[in-house]
Amino acid sequence: MQSLNLRALRAGTAFAALLAGSVMAGAATPVLAQTATPDTVEEVIVTGSRIQHKDADTVGVVTTITETDIKNSGAGSVGELLQKLPAAGVSLSSNGTQGTSYGASSINLRYLGGAEGSGNRVLVLVDGHRWVDGVGQRGFRDFVDLNTMPLGMIEGVEVLKDGASAIYGADAIAGVVNIKTGRDFDGIKAQAKYGVTSEGDGQEYSGVVNFGKRFEAGALLVSLSYVKDEPILTADRDLTRVTLVPQTAVGTSPNGLYILPGLSNNAYFGTASGFASSTSPVAFNAGSTIGAGSLADNSFHTATLPGDAYNTQAQGIYSTGPSERYGIYSRFTTDLTDKVRLKVEGLYNERKSDQLFSPVLLDIGGSAGTIRGFAISNSQAYNPFGTANGVPTANAVGFAANQAWRIRKVMTEVGNRDNVQDVVTWRLAGGLDGEVKLFDRDWKWDVYALYSKNKIDSKALNSVNYDRLALGLSSACATTAGCVPINLFSPMTSPWPTTSATRRGNPTAPRSTTSRPISPGSSSSCRPGPCRSPRAWSIAATPPTTTPTPSSMRRRPISPRRPAGRPSPATRPPPPRRGFRPRATTA
Repeated sequence: MQSLNLRALRAGTAFAALLAGSVMAGAATPVLAQTATPDTVEEVIVTGSRIQHKDADTVGVVTTITETDIKNSGAGSVGELLQKLPAAGVSLSSNGTQGTSYGASSINLRYLGGAEGSGNRVLVLVDGHRWVDGVGQRGFRDFVDLNTMPLGMIEGVEVLKDGASAIYGADAIAGVVNIKTGRDFDGIKAQAKYGVTSEGDGQEYSGVVNFGKRFEAGALLVSLSYVKDEPILTADRDLTRVTLVPQTAVGTSPNGLYILPGLSNNAYFGTASGFASSTSPVAFNAGSTIGAGSLADNSFHTATLPGDAYNTQAQGIYSTGPSERYGIYSRFTTDLTDKVRLKVEGLYNERKSDQLFSPVLLDIGGSAGTIRGFAISNSQAYNPFGTANGVPTANAVGFAANQAWRIRKVMTEVGNRDNVQDVVTWRLAGGLDGEVKLFDRDWKWDVYALYSKNKIDSKALNSVNYDRLALGLSSACATTAGCVPINLFSPMTSPWPTTSATRRGNPTAPRSTTSRPISPGSSSSCRPGPCRSPRAWSIAATPPTTTPTPSSMRRRPISPRRPAGRPSPATRPPPPRRGFRPRATTA
């Protein structure tokens, strides 16, 4: 950005004048006569205020960003522009996937807003009027989402970085941002922009078309804006491919990490002392098949580093997710009389954004684990150490809710967690302003009314429904209509025993409009038996006689797209979809 123009905003109060007078009156030291140079005080209107001051004698610094500054900055949104200011603290940065922004953008001056960066202590105005609050997927809504403003409607920005709560209240503790819309003109203005990273990804496309027409007593302005950002994967950068925190202990992985009381030094299974204990958890042998009866433990090994290290950062999650925004802003002004002016505004803006995270890092147990209170009976259908796998009842091992058992597993079969937002903003406003002479004085007046609304359609896909998971792991599942047992001891795509089959999602099916939990009772359109697509996944094993029903847990098709000539990292599994398809239909 080129250098920003700075100007001083003089805003005085009677209290400041009174305080200065009191200090001068109380001074005991005589002051020698000096030649006074009278200051020229010009009329100053406080940014966004309805109060006009002619007695302003204090100074507050306002940073003014002009239309030229905006064009030269290369920013694709108001938030991106404002977050480059030195006074900007941690703010919601459009579409990062660190679990906070969810496609929203904010300005948090001097770190005085919320810790998540929502900027809820900065007052954001548009032509001196308040803007509708944002809608957030995490529940915070007391801030203005700058991505609800089409970039084409903006001509300049004024930022008052001093606290202005005396004028505006607590909303302006950190400062005030006043966004100025475009001026009236005749003709058409158009601009287009394309950007790409040095790695050949993260493409940005934007375009603005403004139409203006002046009439004898009025003017019309129509602005169209469009912005589209492509994603950047964490696996495509050395800095984000692997976590910077060194792994010093065995962590979770798709092979699981199991602490199972009752298996240490077990005579029936022939396990060693400490097997599957809290100090020596075990992991599943990738690619193996769980043996029947006393051979079940042979499919597990004591987890160690580096053999069982797993990089959850390389699972195709977005460093910056895809986003698409388009909006239209229109304004009509006309002089009703020589001293009365009418102004009518309308706005429609829509944002579609998407954040892809690593698969669910499951961590459940009885009296251990993050989510506790689960139980796996010794007769559960997929307990390899239970009666369902041919273990005699006297030797079968179950895991009660009051035992310190624990299962940690990266749920790659479910797929990457995917958060999708579709945010629509409407705004209608109108007002009258003018001048009137009353009591031998000139008065300025205005009347303004507006209606605005933000609506979000938010989806959290490929997550886990823990209530249904608990049911699928319990002995009650066998007597519950529609319940399908859950297998957490081996890959869900590798069924056992041999009399059962897997149910996998259809990779070509339309996306569901609802969440995709692990749901006992859900099935898919695949026939009993393995589906051949490498992108298919299962949620549980079911008897081959069960009739398939449509699934609400289907994974979207993958359409990888990488720059030519770039090798795929060795640690990365088959890449996830790179395209952006925010809309969904009901399966």
